[in-house]
Amino acid sequence: MDELQDIRSLNDFHRHGRRYAKQLAKTGRPAILTLDSETKLIVQDATAYRNLVRRAGMAQSVAMLNKRLHESRGTSGIDLAQWDAAMRKKYTIASVA
Repeated sequence: MDELQDIRSLNDFHRHGRRYAKQLAKTGRPAILTLDSETKLIVQDATAYRNLVRRAGMAQSVAMLNKRLHESRGTSGIDLAQWDAAMRKKYTIASVA
């Protein structure tokens, strides 16, 4: 999926900034701005950017958890039921039936 399909000149973006700002907010997709036929900037609506950062953070967390899971395999750990019983005993929490 190619999200970078909206390619505009930096000069055009400068001249029609309000229109482009509305379009960026409406679509949530970034735009490429060029100067002398070379890509110079990529602009994006702030809400879309925050969502991108949030998704990137979640992806990093999932990758870290997967890495730790793979690293822990083959070690002598306890399973979830054993851990649950130990925590319930330690903190005197009744079992849920």
